[in-house]
Amino acid sequence: MEKYFLYDEHLGIEIPHLQEDWEEIPEKMQHAILLKWEQVRGKIPDRIKELEHSINTKQHYLNNEE
Repeated sequence: MEKYFLYDEHLGIEIPHLQEDWEEIPEKMQHAILLKWEQVRGKIPDRIKELEHSINTKQHYLNNEE
């Protein structure tokens, strides 16, 4: 499955990385890819909360730096 996803350090999630046309991927693998993507998508709200917390912490630090 690693062949079809790459971890994006900036986003903090795996993103699809297809090196062939979707139609060329066997149907069973297409289903596995879609399942994996649904799992990744399910983590996005949590990742957003992590980023918001990080941003808020940094803003708080900057506001109190004076």
